[in-house]
Amino acid sequence: MQGDALDRFVEADRSSFRIPETEEGESPGLFRQLTWRDLRGGALGVVRQELARWLDEIDREKRARIESFVARQEPQYQVLMKDIDKIVADVPARPSNADIDRAMSRRLFERREMLQMESSLLLSELESVDAAKTDVYRERMEKAVREYNELGIADLTRYVCHRRVIIDLLAKALSLQPGDGKYGREDAVHSLVYPMRKTSFDVEFYSHNLWLLDERLAYNWRLYSDLPLSSIDIADISSKKEPDLIVFDHPIVIGGEEAPLLTATLVEFKRPGRTDYRRERVTTQVYNYLELLRSGHYKDSEGRPVTLRTDVPVTIYIVADFTEELLRDVRDTSMRRMPDGDGFYVFNDEMKAYVELISYNRLLESARRRNRPFFRVLGLSTTPRD
Repeated sequence: MQGDALDRFVEADRSSFRIPETEEGESPGLFRQLTWRDLRGGALGVVRQELARWLDEIDREKRARIESFVARQEPQYQVLMKDIDKIVADVPARPSNADIDRAMSRRLFERREMLQMESSLLLSELESVDAAKTDVYRERMEKAVREYNELGIADLTRYVCHRRVIIDLLAKALSLQPGDGKYGREDAVHSLVYPMRKTSFDVEFYSHNLWLLDERLAYNWRLYSDLPLSSIDIADISSKKEPDLIVFDHPIVIGGEEAPLLTATLVEFKRPGRTDYRRERVTTQVYNYLELLRSGHYKDSEGRPVTLRTDVPVTIYIVADFTEELLRDVRDTSMRRMPDGDGFYVFNDEMKAYVELISYNRLLESARRRNRPFFRVLGLSTTPRD
């Protein structure tokens, strides 16, 4: 870099320049002071002009890469595509998926922050809006609402994509494994639905997939996954047995009851493809768990007594592959077959329990069916039929 301006501001020993980083003060006066910001800006402008042909080609490639990434992998970022020029400038040449994801996540975060600031400002001004400025205020409010709608759609899209991935992983977990030709272990399915050896205090709402089994289970009071009954902190059960999932609903007070009433759901996963049911009937294990639950004394988070309800049945889900051995075992029970053939149910009056035995095929297809309308809107699919 060379020029008369640099000659005028060079130090006597020619080792540095008397040039400030930025303009000092807010009023530069008649003659504007030369700054390093000016020099860098001017130099970059010249460089861009000289390299325009190559830089434009790089930007076109980046734009195509970003458009493909959003269309094929992360449709929740569609809301940002109107600012694609800024995103193109934020990513390096030949960006990876991670580069694009970071740039777009950052842009989405910035939009949320700006929207929150604008919303707070609008609310603070609401009481003092002058009648003459009502139209301007309304326009700002409508713009904020549109922004909230766009960001809400982005969040919903991300969650729907998450569900699509989980359904694909479930289908893979239920398939024969290529290495040994055996079915996957039951803990693979269990972990997809809910992390093992965790409680509801350990797992965030969006980090589990209870919706695969029953959407209502997500709204629980306490949940214990693959933990000894003795570890249930709201009960005094000494058994070391480990039900797959125990879900307690929120305690409620009814009429003149002295203690809030509590309901529970038990979930038991059988190994996919299991054929050995000779040692115990398919329902025996869960009925044993239920007897232990009924024997416990419960308390709420403040130490007050809570009663496990007997007037409302405990719900039990057993999930298994319907092998010939299992069907033979079920024929010896009082279970009735569901109309679609992929499940059995019974109300055990003695145990005060409603039991559903459902197949892994039903679990997978039900999840697909419930989410299919959302997948179609986003151009996703879960099977070739879609």
